[in-house]
Amino acid sequence: MSIKEISLLVVAVLASVFTYANDPVIPFNENIVTVLDADVNDPLPGVNIYNISRSFTAFTNEKGQADISEVAPNDTLFFNFVAYDEIKMSVEDIRRGYNRIYLQSSSVVLGEYVVYGVSKRMERSDDIPPVVEVIDSKEVQFSNPQTSADMLANTGSVFVQKSQMGGGSPIIRGFEANKILIVLDGVRMNNAIYRAGHLQNVISIDNATLDRTEIVYGPASIIYGSDALGGVMHFYTKMPKYHAEGDKKWETNLMTRFASANLEKTAHADINFGNEKWATLLSVSYSDFDDLLAGKVKHPDHPENYGERLFYVSKIDDRDTVLQNDNPFRQIGTSYGRLDVTQKTRFKPHKDIDLMLNLQYSTTTDVPRYDQLTQGDFTEDDPLSYDFKFAEWNYGPQSRLMAAVSADIDSRDNLFDEARIMAAFQRIDEDRITRNFDNIWKNYRYEKVNVYSVNADLNKQVLPGVKILYGAEFTYNKVNSTALREDLSTGEFDNRLPTRYPDGGSNMTGFAVYANTNANIHKGLNVMGGIRYSYIALSARFIDTTFVRVPYANGRINFSTPALTGSVGMAWDMGKGYHVHAVASNAFRAPNVDDVGKIRSKNGFVTIPTPSEKMVAEKSLNAEISLAKNFDNKVRLSGTYFYTYLFDAIVQRRDSLPNGDVTLYYDGAFDTIQTNINAGEAFIYGTSASLLADLNDALRLRASVNYTFGHNISGGSPLAHIPPLYGLVKL
Repeated sequence: MSIKEISLLVVAVLASVFTYANDPVIPFNENIVTVLDADVNDPLPGVNIYNISRSFTAFTNEKGQADISEVAPNDTLFFNFVAYDEIKMSVEDIRRGYNRIYLQSSSVVLGEYVVYGVSKRMERSDDIPPVVEVIDSKEVQFSNPQTSADMLANTGSVFVQKSQMGGGSPIIRGFEANKILIVLDGVRMNNAIYRAGHLQNVISIDNATLDRTEIVYGPASIIYGSDALGGVMHFYTKMPKYHAEGDKKWETNLMTRFASANLEKTAHADINFGNEKWATLLSVSYSDFDDLLAGKVKHPDHPENYGERLFYVSKIDDRDTVLQNDNPFRQIGTSYGRLDVTQKTRFKPHKDIDLMLNLQYSTTTDVPRYDQLTQGDFTEDDPLSYDFKFAEWNYGPQSRLMAAVSADIDSRDNLFDEARIMAAFQRIDEDRITRNFDNIWKNYRYEKVNVYSVNADLNKQVLPGVKILYGAEFTYNKVNSTALREDLSTGEFDNRLPTRYPDGGSNMTGFAVYANTNANIHKGLNVMGGIRYSYIALSARFIDTTFVRVPYANGRINFSTPALTGSVGMAWDMGKGYHVHAVASNAFRAPNVDDVGKIRSKNGFVTIPTPSEKMVAEKSLNAEISLAKNFDNKVRLSGTYFYTYLFDAIVQRRDSLPNGDVTLYYDGAFDTIQTNINAGEAFIYGTSASLLADLNDALRLRASVNYTFGHNISGGSPLAHIPPLYGLVKL
């Protein structure tokens, strides 16, 4: 997106803010009830209010307010909210108390949260089987991370790999990249070109505008479908706030940050306007990062010059020149910048309907691939010079545009109690710009992905304590891959460069339906089980086969992936502070365009397209058990053991061309040929333990440790992407 387009977008966003600011305000209604926390007098949003016959139901807004004008004067209302004692009160008594209701917090287990991501409805974390961790906005503000990847690393339970400063690839239970799912405001971010290697897409999420993040550990294919083998990271941005008549309508937040390690300069501003009918939120963040400075203290076992940037490449008089770094601890080739804009607008045409438009745009400058820019070795004839492979290796501007429209509907008289229907569009641009050392040809590869999705998630209470959650999902990914190269001596371009993905275009279409039941079958014992059917079809076409003879008839790829997944689990409050959680489930990941259609060179190997008849979904079987003990609501100890059996895993194997060649000349070098096939069989198991202790009113101690072991049964070797023992201690 150009600067002009960004300017027009900002102007449009600001215009919408002032449009909604001038919207007529609904007159004050004396039948508005306000629900507050009895201890701190803060409003409670999301409180469920209903009468005995359930002919009336409502939820409080962000101000803790709800309209009860439709309730008869002689009726009685119940006020129910997670982690608070339920109360009932007659309408007459409510009005005698000036329409203010005070709820008393119940004896909540330390470390318990209200979560949404497991069943897409509000539930207590102790009432659901999977292990879920919540990072709220207060925690983000306190830890003050530079990126969302750093925010995840601060949990101590998510391991984050970085090959460059503009990166951050989360690892959950030994799974990484396209084997864990990223969701933003209910919209899947995983797309048709998510690869198996490290992914930096999580940094395109602006942590300054996050309200909460939920990390679901373990498979979650029932609710989320493909890719959720290791877990789900669901990011929720701030919601526009409605305001009642008489309250302030504008709220503004400003933040700046400077960090000396990489000379970070960050500025953030968000502004909220709301009345009883309309609410809109505009958020803008900009960050500029200079080259990262490495620490000088090293482990005694590290070799000499470990981690130091002794030499770098600079172009002088149109020639690549190796220069000695004056400060070896400055990692030249790591600097980049980022811009994030979010605008969300809500409209409440009826007390039971909440509509929202969610617009988000994120873009970066060129992001240097530091690990590639440091590839090379000392030359034999001159120990003070360096033989680099690349003079340039940048991710070009990585851009993401998202537009989503959603409707939240409450209805106790139909086939559902609550429903959310959402339609979304995403436009993802990923560029790769490379040039070998001392080479006049500069290569440009452009990937553009358009993603369309529609989701419907509904729930219905069918019996006391029994809720059915059900829904459907449709997704469509369109991938366009192009490539050009530039002769730097003449400035001319040509297309004699293979594209990364099929040059005739690729698309993936997915459809799924699911049903999940959550039942309280006994006091303290909740059981959850469900099933999901998914069908994903992939189609792609190669037009130019000059560089690689693809193994497809007429250069076309066509295949489909059906999958049936199920899950059952229980959460048991045994009393005396003991809680047990157990889950058994299976999950899958459908092969995408990156798996079957990619042409790519790395570390002396070139990956070429795979025959589609050799490709099926990756699958896993999972079992886990967790035990937690709460001591007088002051200390909470918890531990988890999990075991995952992975089969039909997509792995890389050496291959050859139809003529028998085992090497291919690609990007200026002869590389060994390999393809992706379903030949992998592996197991992963691990344990984690955590301690949470409130030492007093001001101090909280948090500690965690994680151990994961993975073994590649097929290859008889350790499994890739398994992190070492890791954890943290926080006070």
